[in-house]
Amino acid sequence: MPTRHSLLLFVLAILALARPASAGPNISTPRETIETFLRTADQGDFRAAAQCLDLRDVPRASRAEQGVVLAKELYYVLDRHTSFDLATLPDDPQPPNVGDQIVAAEIPLHAESVDVALSRVKLEDGTTAWLLSRATVAAIPVLYRAYGPPPFYFSIPQTLRQYEWLDLAAWQWLGLALALLLSFAAAHLLTLLAQRTALIFTRRTKTPWDDALVRGLRRPVRLLAAIALYELLEPLLALPGHASQITERLSRIAMIGGVAWMLACCLAVGTGWAGEHLAEDIASEQKSRGLRTQLLLLRRIGAILIGIVAAAVVLLQFETVRNVGVSLLASAGVAGIVLGFALQKSLTGVIAGIQVSLTQPFRLGDMVVVEGEQGTVEQINLTYVVIRVWDQRRLIVPMQRILELPFQNWTKISPELLGTVKVVCDYATPIDALRGEIQRLCASCADWNRERCEVAVVDATDQRLQVRVVVSANDGEALWRLRCELREKLVSYLASHEMGRAVSRARAGERLGPS
Repeated sequence: MPTRHSLLLFVLAILALARPASAGPNISTPRETIETFLRTADQGDFRAAAQCLDLRDVPRASRAEQGVVLAKELYYVLDRHTSFDLATLPDDPQPPNVGDQIVAAEIPLHAESVDVALSRVKLEDGTTAWLLSRATVAAIPVLYRAYGPPPFYFSIPQTLRQYEWLDLAAWQWLGLALALLLSFAAAHLLTLLAQRTALIFTRRTKTPWDDALVRGLRRPVRLLAAIALYELLEPLLALPGHASQITERLSRIAMIGGVAWMLACCLAVGTGWAGEHLAEDIASEQKSRGLRTQLLLLRRIGAILIGIVAAAVVLLQFETVRNVGVSLLASAGVAGIVLGFALQKSLTGVIAGIQVSLTQPFRLGDMVVVEGEQGTVEQINLTYVVIRVWDQRRLIVPMQRILELPFQNWTKISPELLGTVKVVCDYATPIDALRGEIQRLCASCADWNRERCEVAVVDATDQRLQVRVVVSANDGEALWRLRCELREKLVSYLASHEMGRAVSRARAGERLGPS
């Protein structure tokens, strides 16, 4: 048994002697030094990475701890703002035609640049190695302040720092999502608090437009606040240059959209408030309808102009579009002609809409007859008009067509209208009694405006009389109801008066049927 134990101990001693000593980092050539530094830092072994730095200017007592800190800071800056072409770095301990120092890369810093240099150093054990130079090590704090990550970066799990997609680490994607969520949530709470605070003051005023403005601006203000909060959180994500440019451009586009949205809301609130406070009385109805039409078209034209300007400003954020814009300006005449031909019909409709807002041949609520259809103007858009027909159908008429063709506007000057009711009577009809009865029937109709009720015999043939009744009403719909009601009552009266003696009847010698 002792012999067996002795043999086992002898074998273990042999293996221990045969095992090579733990080799340090390979820093014998410039290329190996850079590869070793990046590899060990990728693995999170910053103590090994610190051995690639020339730390002779660091006090010996704090060299171990300070070297780890400097290695972390340099690795972060190099990983995101510098790329090495290792093939151009010498892989020889004593490369020819190279002195004791070589520049591996440059990092821009403000108006200058900082060299990432390697120098040949004689170590304490007498060997020679290539280390990142003293000047590079001295510049690490400055570079880290300019390009460094948030303080919590090295507390993030290595997995989230290692895996990348589209040059962004996993923790940065998660940070972007979290920053957007927090920005929107915080902006929602801030705008809600600001809205309630503002309403406390606006409710003390007599005018309601400020209350409507506060409510209308809540959403665009929330968007702008969310963008501002995101801009405060983005530096914590330490995005690389190209990603930071993309997010900055998207933020500017969102900011432009938010400002345009805010202007459109102000325009909508202003025109809506002005339209609601127009006079409702009959005497001012004509003027009110004209102003409502102008306010409606002003709102829509203004919204289109705001959208066009906002879209133009957004497109100017892209270099390609700016170059195209300069080229188009150089040939503005040709471009204008081509665009005019291409959009001839659309531009005609828009110009016609502007013409309607200025000349007002018809307004909202006017009673018109277009294409043989009688109805009320319900909507006026820039390119078409919506007319509500009596049976609730909607007649859509292009703006240029309604201006090119003649149409009737029954309420152009005044909403009051005259209408006729014609009846055929016998010669035996007592006209004076009929006139009195028609006056009584008009007085019993709620739609009669007490202005005109005239009775006249307008035709007399060999067999019958034609009586026309002219009545007035406040608007077209009331006039239609008045005529129908008066016609019904008048026919009923003729049929019942003196056993129908006033009803027109055929006499001898008159043909009753078609010839």
